[in-house]
Amino acid sequence: MVGRKINDNVHYDLAPEDLKGRDVLFRRGADSQVWRVEGLNSVIARLRDYDNVQRLVIPELVKRRITSDGSTGNYDDRKHSLREVRAVGDDLIVVRLSMTYYQAHDADIRRSDEENIALQKEGEQIYGDRWAYHARNIGVAVTPVTLDGHVFVGERINTRLYQGWLNAAAGNKTWSEQSGSLLKQFLKDALNEELRREYGQSIEAVGEPEFVGIASHPLKGDADATWVVRINKRDSFFESGEWLKDRKDKEHDAKLVKITKPEERDQLVNNFFAQGRQFPGVMYSTDLGLRALTERYFTRLE
Repeated sequence: MVGRKINDNVHYDLAPEDLKGRDVLFRRGADSQVWRVEGLNSVIARLRDYDNVQRLVIPELVKRRITSDGSTGNYDDRKHSLREVRAVGDDLIVVRLSMTYYQAHDADIRRSDEENIALQKEGEQIYGDRWAYHARNIGVAVTPVTLDGHVFVGERINTRLYQGWLNAAAGNKTWSEQSGSLLKQFLKDALNEELRREYGQSIEAVGEPEFVGIASHPLKGDADATWVVRINKRDSFFESGEWLKDRKDKEHDAKLVKITKPEERDQLVNNFFAQGRQFPGVMYSTDLGLRALTERYFTRLE
């Protein structure tokens, strides 16, 4: 059994302690998702095979103009869906992925908590899977640590959900059908599409990024594969405002929150309090990234 609930807004599908001594394999595989098309009172299919979802369901949704696969020049709305995380023996974690689409994910996060709870109960009763009716879109997230051993997170802005909540770098995973390691593809997106776009185009990783697990919302189901990474910047990059000129996407408030030691981190993730201010919350993948920081990350590198 892997994963654990942290609070009402944070669940770890794969926690740091689950990773110890284990390899992680992201794979496309069998799917237990029920495809209920928003806006239509019908279920298109209950398909357990990833290839059939790709071959039958998505084209039907595109045909009905419910979503887009990018074939007509529009944005590609296909997304990866988190279906299962399980330990295989003592040395392997398998993360099983299927397909979903942006509009299904959007419906999940717009739905009320009461509606999502009802759908989870129905999925459990009928299919033995509480997430049967949910898209479970899995994105990517990165918690960056400066060369000085400190972390900067920011209040979410320009968003209809979780305005003012603290977040590191996080977002949707770009759809890809490339062969090779899925985990590496997720990491590439985490660094290129999220970290550099949100925190600064000139940022580079110092050493190998550390995969620390998967966090999600306990009711809405959306998730992030999460990394912690040391970056090639001193605190002054953020404190001087240089990062504001270097970033591409305005996802965070200009004044970032600085975390300098484990005690400050603990105060933030447990009480949502930092630098004399009370915040409404910490986003689930940022919670995971912050809690995963060991003492070595809080040390200065020359």
